[in-house]
Amino acid sequence: MCAAVPPFEAYGERLLAREKRHTPYWKLKCVGLACFAVILLLPGIQALFQPFPQAHINGMAPTSGLPRPTLSGILSEKFQKGVDAWCTRGNGLWPSLVQMSNQIYYSVFGQISGSYNPSVLVGKEGIFFQPMYLRSFNRSKSFDHDAVRKAAKRLGTLEQALTKRNIPLITVISPNQIALYPERVPGAFVDPSRLSRKNSYEVMRPQLDKYGVTVLDMFQYFDQHKGDYGIDLFEPTGSHWNEVASCETTQRIVQVLGDKLKQPLPHIPCRPYTMQNPPPEPETDLVQIANLLFPERTFRPAPVINEPSIPVAGGNLKPKVLLVGSSFLFALQDRLERAHITERSPLFYYFKQRRERSRDLFQRLRSDRLDFEKDILSYDAIVLEVNQASASAVGYGFVEYALREFSRLRDRARTVAHKK
Repeated sequence: MCAAVPPFEAYGERLLAREKRHTPYWKLKCVGLACFAVILLLPGIQALFQPFPQAHINGMAPTSGLPRPTLSGILSEKFQKGVDAWCTRGNGLWPSLVQMSNQIYYSVFGQISGSYNPSVLVGKEGIFFQPMYLRSFNRSKSFDHDAVRKAAKRLGTLEQALTKRNIPLITVISPNQIALYPERVPGAFVDPSRLSRKNSYEVMRPQLDKYGVTVLDMFQYFDQHKGDYGIDLFEPTGSHWNEVASCETTQRIVQVLGDKLKQPLPHIPCRPYTMQNPPPEPETDLVQIANLLFPERTFRPAPVINEPSIPVAGGNLKPKVLLVGSSFLFALQDRLERAHITERSPLFYYFKQRRERSRDLFQRLRSDRLDFEKDILSYDAIVLEVNQASASAVGYGFVEYALREFSRLRDRARTVAHKK
């Protein structure tokens, strides 16, 4: 007969057996708690000791450090907002977390963010586009038709005034991706009634012809001939026309300039080109703004015109050309310089900033400090560019400025004549 096990020894054996059974779970719980503690403490550690280097988020200015508390700053909540920005955007982990969040949202839902006001949207066939073009696309952007007519009349008046001084004025209408390829806009972003209305381009275009404006309508041209190229004229990851489209536009501007100046200008060859992957940096600006963790997965081969661009069959004239318009002129200014077509081709960006050459930094432009005769009328030609989505904004204030200056010149001439 076996001896009975004392109660306290039996309890100890059961406790030991249970501990052995649950040991793996306890270890797992400890690991989970440790990870949770690290996640909680890591942002604070990063904010205080910066163990991770500060990364960069495209489209977001870096923080300038922890703000100093002041009574006015606290009462206006400026100090609190500064502390919040320092704790989030100033944290070295924040850029990586933003990229991870955007990548997950893009991979799962097919968009960059769940925000009501995203900076980039994703369309069909993997394209990225900017939401600011949707209002013109859907004809939901309200505008004054009479104001559009007056804008076209002012442009015609300016061209006549410049022509009297032998300065050709060319107005270029640039396309945008969703206007040129409307089939790539997801149905969720399309207003079914959009074609029952007109956008500013459709109202402005016949008015430009009515008032005798010299128009190079590259939206219309590319819309009619985009199937002839065998490639897209916009890259899916870029916001502007690609090298082939910008080169074609530059060449057509040069051709019109030669006709207006009655001097043969060199021809810019836009062939041959090679397909490059990854695309050149200008063709990836939208995916950079999207701040994805793996942006290279969105890249597709893009056309790159073989360099150097050697002008052929032209005369010796190298005109001075002033460019006024949007970022669609960046590639054109660069192309004119590389092809040695112009003596100078500075860019007035939105008539708010200026740069002399494509590699220069922008400087603030103040129209009240411009010498009209020296800074404007000294050019051999002027090119105004406006996008199809905002056609009535042509010149971005330059047209009105130039007409005012012409009026002052006439008043000055009348005053001088009266004194004589």
